[in-house]
Amino acid sequence: MQLWQIREYELSNNDADVRKDKVRAILVSFSMSLATNAINSLLKYSIEKLSRMERHKAATYQTSTQIIKTVVSQTINTLVIYYILN
Repeated sequence: MQLWQIREYELSNNDADVRKDKVRAILVSFSMSLATNAINSLLKYSIEKLSRMERHKAATYQTSTQIIKTVVSQTINTLVIYYILN
């Protein structure tokens, strides 16, 4: 093998490594979004169920506490998932 052929072979191997890294990054990003959405949906469902069990005096109070709990829990969930995976 000539020197230029060796360098060309090394470059093609590096390109394959770069492609693998890009695919891996895309898969991690996709899995983060799926996990975040799945857990957020579960949180929303469970918060709705728990809000009904609290027996608020008015529907307005129930809705306001439900919104606050949903926003806080989904924000914490998103932060934790992105922190863990990065």
